[in-house]
Amino acid sequence: MPAFKKGFSLIELLVVIALFSITSIAVTVSYISFEAKEQVKNGALQLKSDLRNAENKAVSGDKISNTSGPCTTTSTPVSGSPITANSLGGWYVYVDNTSPAITYQITGVCLTSNGATPPVYSENSFGNVSYKFPTGVYISCIKYNSGDSCAPAPTHTKAYVFFMPINNTVYFFDQNVDQTDFLDNSTGAPNPTGQLTGGTEIVFTITDGSSSYEVHVNKTGSIYEVKIP
Repeated sequence: MPAFKKGFSLIELLVVIALFSITSIAVTVSYISFEAKEQVKNGALQLKSDLRNAENKAVSGDKISNTSGPCTTTSTPVSGSPITANSLGGWYVYVDNTSPAITYQITGVCLTSNGATPPVYSENSFGNVSYKFPTGVYISCIKYNSGDSCAPAPTHTKAYVFFMPINNTVYFFDQNVDQTDFLDNSTGAPNPTGQLTGGTEIVFTITDGSSSYEVHVNKTGSIYEVKIP
């Protein structure tokens, strides 16, 4: 009898190729989905880290981020009183979410005096740095309390998270505040005008449109991220 060589038929080869193709597609889709979720997580961790960076700058009295700034040679004041001319007022993180925010800023604030008695202070910004989220990641919502909403129209389109030197309290200001009006012009204490009230934390939603994280900043200084199921 003639001997036959063992091998694969054409149909078997086609089945194997089809299964390989399906597996490859499934793995690729799974990887792309995983990578996108990691990008969102990285964006949330980035914002959390930069918020803590601003907080540390305020607490440590960082006033030399800009060597030409007005706070380079003066001491850090205790919050409220006493205040001396050219003193560090604090650091803040600013988010403009008028359109989905892909960037945010960290800026220092210095108090300068007009030399009068009693003095009148004005605020000058320095050391401004802009940060960008990973590609495709953005802030979709800013909430301060349970009454806030993001649809159909957001309650807050801009937010300022303000940290003061030697002060464990975090201050939140809304979109109606000028970027140089965080502190009272006569005392240097936090300006009550424009402060967000009625809540204990501000929440930023970080997303790519499919998965989301929240970054929470509490008035006590706690900063953490939470994955939204």
